[in-house]
Amino acid sequence: MIGDSLSQGLISGTVSGADRGWPVWLAKALAAPDPQDPGWPTPLWPAGGLPVDLEAVFHRLESLARARRPDVWLAATAQVNDVLDQAETHYERGPGSTRRDRPGQWADDPPWWPNVASFGFMVADAWQVTPGLCQQLIGADRGLLSDGFLSGPSRPFHRSALRMLNPRLDAALDDHSQVVWLARHAEERGIRRVVCWLGANNAIAAASHLSIRPTPGEAGRDLAGLDHLARAARGWTVWSPADFAADYATLADHLEAAMRRNRDPHWRVYLGTLPHLTSAALLRGVGGRRVVEGVHHPEAWTWFPFGESFVADGGPHLCRDQGLFLDATIDAYNATIRHTARVLNAGLARPRWIVVETGAALDGAAWTRTGGRPRVALPRALRARTGPLDGRFFHAAPARRNGRRVARGGLVSLDGLHPTVIGHGLLADLFLQAMRTQGQAPPGAGIDWPAVVAADRLWTDPPRSLHLIRALRRLSGVILLTARALHHRAPGPTSTPRP
Repeated sequence: MIGDSLSQGLISGTVSGADRGWPVWLAKALAAPDPQDPGWPTPLWPAGGLPVDLEAVFHRLESLARARRPDVWLAATAQVNDVLDQAETHYERGPGSTRRDRPGQWADDPPWWPNVASFGFMVADAWQVTPGLCQQLIGADRGLLSDGFLSGPSRPFHRSALRMLNPRLDAALDDHSQVVWLARHAEERGIRRVVCWLGANNAIAAASHLSIRPTPGEAGRDLAGLDHLARAARGWTVWSPADFAADYATLADHLEAAMRRNRDPHWRVYLGTLPHLTSAALLRGVGGRRVVEGVHHPEAWTWFPFGESFVADGGPHLCRDQGLFLDATIDAYNATIRHTARVLNAGLARPRWIVVETGAALDGAAWTRTGGRPRVALPRALRARTGPLDGRFFHAAPARRNGRRVARGGLVSLDGLHPTVIGHGLLADLFLQAMRTQGQAPPGAGIDWPAVVAADRLWTDPPRSLHLIRALRRLSGVILLTARALHHRAPGPTSTPRP
């Protein structure tokens, strides 16, 4: 599995939900009684994981949800800071530290994970980000760390990548990027199914920052010569289609080279397409709507839960033309992904490079983009347990009606960007269907929907404090902090960015 946060299994802003992400549900559906099968291990992320566990934050605010205290904002801030402090202590100075002389929890990890996806990864990070680079950057921060207020662990991007790429901190594996791991497993073990889903982070910062700073995208200004640090230093929030295409072509070269040495002759590579940024629940449309090619575009976009008055007062936002620009950019990215598959399949008796339209599935769940008429095909076994679900920002009341929880949304977790456990289950089902058409799924393989619903803590035990997001809009800063931390790649010493 090569990818970013969607494939790592992020839920509500933290990697600690990875054991309930869609790759795990897919692996369980594909499982066969094979004594050689090592299973699908996933790392454990104590202390809330990285970068911020928003479910833990809002559960900590339960006692404030019913309080009518004049200092409720100060009390809420103290609770949030306590959650962040626990993670900061664990991953910077405690057993979750990345220092080789303090292996801590890392000593029990296997030498490698079958899923090397990590949050924040752009296309080029698949070959540019290595454990050695992560160690270098984390180590450069160590002398500058302090227990800051509302500050989580430093460099969450690089800490996550390091653990996914080199679980035991083995110096001999410091050059093992995502594509190096792929090539090694293909040659040594053989791989039947490869999922590569990258590209969303080449544009998502435009949404989390509400700022469009594109790469040059000009002839003669190729980004190939810029490494991970040089790219991060430029502060770009969206890759131009030309620069994205160049990076994706390099990624395709790495994938093809690995597959040429694959010991398993029946391999397939599944390439996921990307959702439009205007589908994200983190963004809220304000003002009059205009329908452009069947898609509803508001006058402006800003962060949830802010609205028209926030925009009118000069708050950060994207105008309609900028939203259309970003939509066109994602369209170009997806055209590149589909073109890549066609080129790689040319001359083959049967296609081996399979495009999975994950982007269209996620777009169909969006609320504003579809004009309040989301198109979500729920399996019968799931719908019977939940009723209708969509991609609005999550809200669920503790009361039930006719045995069902009264809910809004249900597919997007509290960070406004990543799926709930149920949403991850639907993504697993989408990939399972693609593998079934390729004859790569066992007969009768299916997603265990009762287990998925039972594992979705937002559904089974939603925080009663979610209304505080609207009542205390400054609390939405915690969500923005998380969204930015998931894509923060500053080249110099840093701590978790604040909104």
